[in-house]
Amino acid sequence: MLSVLLLILKIILLTIAILLGIVILLLLSFLFLPFCYQFYGKYENEGYIEGSVRWILFVIHFKTTYEHEELTYDLKSFGYTIYSNREEWQEKHKKKIRFPKKKEEKEKSQVGGLKDEKREKNANHVAIKQNNEEVTNYSLKEVEKNPKLEIEKIRKKGTILSKLAVILGKIRLILEKLWSVFSYFFYFPWKIKESIFLGIEKIAELWYKIKPILGKMKAWNEVLKQKSTKEAFKHLLSHLKFLWKGIKPKKFYGELHFGFEEPDKTGMVLGAIGSGYCAIRKCVKIIPYFNEKILKGSFYGKGKIQVFYIIRTGLRVYKDKLLMSKWKQIQKLMEQ
Repeated sequence: MLSVLLLILKIILLTIAILLGIVILLLLSFLFLPFCYQFYGKYENEGYIEGSVRWILFVIHFKTTYEHEELTYDLKSFGYTIYSNREEWQEKHKKKIRFPKKKEEKEKSQVGGLKDEKREKNANHVAIKQNNEEVTNYSLKEVEKNPKLEIEKIRKKGTILSKLAVILGKIRLILEKLWSVFSYFFYFPWKIKESIFLGIEKIAELWYKIKPILGKMKAWNEVLKQKSTKEAFKHLLSHLKFLWKGIKPKKFYGELHFGFEEPDKTGMVLGAIGSGYCAIRKCVKIIPYFNEKILKGSFYGKGKIQVFYIIRTGLRVYKDKLLMSKWKQIQKLMEQ
């Protein structure tokens, strides 16, 4: 019995040890095995940019392209697409869920539709009857008063009355416009007074809004003038340089062709670029055109990113007391 229990314990411990070993291996590989990235781009009438990131050959592969003002990306694992924003992939993996209607709901909807149709028909019949009754009442009254009147005379009277109503409506509109103009000129000085008071109130509101901003600007200026801020900025630059060593591309090449119809402009641009060209002349090639309007170029680069470098720089920044004290000071200023 004891031997069986010991065997079960051994199996459990071995499985736990194997699982822990797999987890540790994955963590170590994530920290120390680099993410290989690659990017390429060109511009000639239209822009095209392509970038990809790989981890352990084909375990994780992320690719993105920008072409014809559209951004597309694909995330793959072991050659199988996990997610993509392409229309083809999304149409294939869409799941249209349609809940079937119950019989009771269907019957209710059908009964409701029939009732609505009946109501509409009844309303139309009532309206027709009312119109017919009005016409008959009007004609009977006119015939009782003047039995010799004909239908044409009644129609003529109706047209005359409608014309009079139109004329009276136009006169009313003219009078309303005249009254509005008169009232505007009558209340014009009062409106000027109100606008002046409103302008004063708005200026006061703006001042109350600007006042705390000016106070913050003074506080920011005092903080930036301190010697400790300059030292903290130097520390931050050193940490960023360390990070750049682990992120910077191992290979980079670029080519730029530019030119204007006027050679003076090309010379001015070339002079502006020449001030900083010494630092990038090994990897970037610039070709000027003095008698042709042209703008095209291309670039290519690849490198490796280690997560260890990113975590290490974060820990170095966190341990730096000067940077953390300045960060707390900046947070207090932001909260004010």
